[in-house]
Amino acid sequence: MKAKKSRVILSGVSLLLVLCLLVGGTMAWFTDTEKVATNFSAGILDVSVKPGEEGQTALDFENLRPMLYENFYKELDKNEWNNDVTQGGTTGLKDSHYAPVPAYFKPVDITNEGTLPTKVKLSLEAGDGCEAGEPILTEDNITIKQDPEKVQDCENRLAPVLKVFVYKLVGEDWTLVEGVNLNTAYDEDAANPDGVASENTAEEANSTYMTAMIPANGTERYVIAGYLPGATTGNAYQAAHYHGALQVEALQVDALQEDQPPVDLPEDAVLWEGNGHYYKVFSGPNSEYPQLTWEEAKLACEQLGGHLVTITSSEEQDFIESLDSTTCIGEWSVWIGLSRPEGTGPWTWITGEPYEYTHWANTEPSGDGSCVAMRTKNYGYGWNDADANTPFAYVCEWDV
Repeated sequence: MKAKKSRVILSGVSLLLVLCLLVGGTMAWFTDTEKVATNFSAGILDVSVKPGEEGQTALDFENLRPMLYENFYKELDKNEWNNDVTQGGTTGLKDSHYAPVPAYFKPVDITNEGTLPTKVKLSLEAGDGCEAGEPILTEDNITIKQDPEKVQDCENRLAPVLKVFVYKLVGEDWTLVEGVNLNTAYDEDAANPDGVASENTAEEANSTYMTAMIPANGTERYVIAGYLPGATTGNAYQAAHYHGALQVEALQVDALQEDQPPVDLPEDAVLWEGNGHYYKVFSGPNSEYPQLTWEEAKLACEQLGGHLVTITSSEEQDFIESLDSTTCIGEWSVWIGLSRPEGTGPWTWITGEPYEYTHWANTEPSGDGSCVAMRTKNYGYGWNDADANTPFAYVCEWDV
């Protein structure tokens, strides 16, 4: 009986020890703690803007004259930036016939000197005129007389009839950005009091222009132009001036996406659940969509509220390939949103996303071009660097 009682007591002690260990014990386990320095720094939005002509510090538009738009555009000379007054040798005029030579088109280089991708909003801010004043002209029926010793206050008298256009490079051609006149003081009634030639004088819907995305360290060139509508701008505006400032505002790309209204997607755009984005293949040549150069395809996607597709994972690549079941993507190459400036810089997605995932075809990139197309099914949908001026089908993406 004593031995049995001892065993009961020992068992009770053992149970008590276990409970103590479970409830309030101090059993030790091996541990190890490491520290990694953690630093946070905000990104930078910083752009610089300067005239695209060497030695110039301002945009000086000289000797403007009223013109029909079709003739105005013929004088754009991207090599000299003075007007081609011969209009391709059709006018019988030459530079020496003018003093000074008309200069209606001026290049502007915008450089993203920050660390974040940005879009830039262009606008025009009216100035206070000029110190030298404007010449005083007197009109006697047909004759215009100028007294070189008399001037009047410079009050931007040209503003009501002046259109300030923006041009962007599409392929090798400077192309007018439709529907934009940066001059907010333009007045169609003043420019066209008799209601004629409305194709030249009609008001544009927008007075600002939002550029395409400019990556960090990237530079984009645009052309600003001063246009006086032909057939309507009369003698009252001879010698008149307009003085102002081109305003360039850098904006955060993803903040813009939050502020933008919902995009009107094409009905047949396809949703990928992997990221919530929509995609559409614009295939040709036997479809309703023509094949385009890389710049033309980029512009076409932007005009629809999207951008050329960016493929940043194998899953996204697989999804793009799967679109071949409903399109002809496998029959010809399609442009994607990957390029490198001047053909020598690093490969860059047009949205500024990191260039990490790749799907180059065998032996590519081979140095054939500065833009990237996805090849046909027979080549495993591999990527190929191609001449940007080659017309291909293209894929648009909407980040909505």
